[in-house]
Amino acid sequence: MRRLKSVDLRSILIPVLILGIGFLRYVLDRKLKIPYECIVSLLWIAFFYWWLHCTRRRFAQKRVRRYLFAFTLLVIFFILLRMFKYEFCTPDGAVERYLWYLYYVPIVLTPVVTIRAIMNMTRPDNAVFTRKHYWMYIAAAILIFGVLTNDLHQTAFIFPPGMPMRESEYTHGILFYIISVWVVVGVLSVLFLSVRTCITRRMYKNLWIPLILLALGILYRYVYRFFDESGSNFLQVMYAIPEFYCMIWVLFWDSLVVTRLLPSNIGHSDFFSKSSMQAGLADQRLSVRLTATNAIKPAKEMFQAAQRNRNVYAEGDMLLRLCPVTGGWFYWTEDLRELRLLNEALEETEDYLQEENALMQQTARIEAERKHTLHQTALYESIEEKIRPQLDKLEELLWNMPEEDAAFRKALTQISVIFAYLKRYSNLLLQADERKNVSVSDLRLCFDESAYSLRQMGVVCKTDLREIPNLPSQTAAALYSLYETALETDLTALSEISVSLLREKDGIVFVLTWTNPRSGDDRYLDGLRQAASRIGQAELSVSGETITLTLVLGKEGAV
Repeated sequence: MRRLKSVDLRSILIPVLILGIGFLRYVLDRKLKIPYECIVSLLWIAFFYWWLHCTRRRFAQKRVRRYLFAFTLLVIFFILLRMFKYEFCTPDGAVERYLWYLYYVPIVLTPVVTIRAIMNMTRPDNAVFTRKHYWMYIAAAILIFGVLTNDLHQTAFIFPPGMPMRESEYTHGILFYIISVWVVVGVLSVLFLSVRTCITRRMYKNLWIPLILLALGILYRYVYRFFDESGSNFLQVMYAIPEFYCMIWVLFWDSLVVTRLLPSNIGHSDFFSKSSMQAGLADQRLSVRLTATNAIKPAKEMFQAAQRNRNVYAEGDMLLRLCPVTGGWFYWTEDLRELRLLNEALEETEDYLQEENALMQQTARIEAERKHTLHQTALYESIEEKIRPQLDKLEELLWNMPEEDAAFRKALTQISVIFAYLKRYSNLLLQADERKNVSVSDLRLCFDESAYSLRQMGVVCKTDLREIPNLPSQTAAALYSLYETALETDLTALSEISVSLLREKDGIVFVLTWTNPRSGDDRYLDGLRQAASRIGQAELSVSGETITLTLVLGKEGAV
């Protein structure tokens, strides 16, 4: 025989308890003839409290549980009012009358909390309601206040003038009918919202269940009015109208659960056990209570090791994880096989990328060295092209060295001057390739080394470079080249040479003056003037054997 599940027993137990309480009331009243109001009221309170406990465990939505909790408190409050009114109060007294007025607190508020619960059925707990939804609370508060102050205005219940206010002698006022319309509108609103939710979720098949329950409540009201109020009807004996209405509301909410209109925890264990998750539930003693179809059942020692934050492998690469929940532990396993394979693939990819990276770095290094070599070759070729005339002259001197001692010494001094120029000029060109500017001290070293060799030939040399921190590298090389060009006329006839580099208001001024009786060749001077004009504003003057070249470089001394 198939064992009934706990959720099925709970759904069956609600109508069984309702019928049992009604049958007990009938037996106590008609068979045993003993007072029953207090006993039945306490049973109803216990039943609604148990139902409240069930709702808190069955419904996942926090706002729905909150409104159902308020609904249950209103029902219990209503039953307590009836019990105190009929069992502990003097008939037709003031206390009994105000207890009667208090009936309308749950009567007015029950539709409000029910509507709010229905509205939250299809919305998440973090949904925001606009302020217009709170008008129901304001209207309910006004109606309740009107009933509780009925003795002052008698708009809800009108008592005969000049007579004591008794529950047995009154007529209904306008406020009573407003409250009746309020309740009817509330019931219809609940019905409309339920039907709309059912249609939205396309649950037409089970729509008849909550509708039958609401229709049953309306039918009972007419049956109750059809018979006299002496209680001769069987249903009248089992259930009073307030209790029956509360019972109908409870059955209505339970029918929403059964028809799946209201999300609940029903059937989750079946869903969990039949799912493909690698998970399960264990109690506080670490005994497995619920597992999925493909989940493993770890031993107690594995749970204890997992609680100590250790990596516990249940089967092969299955890592066990724990999370505390109410009443026990939720456990699951993580399949690390794919992660291990992925790590192995990543390691292989990493090795491959490292090899590729090393190869690319080596290729880049070789390419950089190749480009550097090509650049250096082009640079050396450019330098060789610029110093080719001096190299040719140096070669000529070396091949035609005189034998006389004085002439040999003089030729050797010329070679020294040319060699100093070649060394220093090449160095300036190399610096121009590496950096944009050179210091004037580097240019001074060039002039000083050439002057040292010239003094060996008896030439008077003067150098005046001051007040200028830096010069463009190309400009410095061009100035030194002009200096060498001035010497090339006839180095043996040169008697005096001076060079100065000063900062004036027009800019940096380079002045080169030399004395050579054999340098009056116009072609030579024109070539020198053109070379200087490519650097700045040049002016060449000749006074006897003295030639002066004045070159204005500009503010920055750029070529």
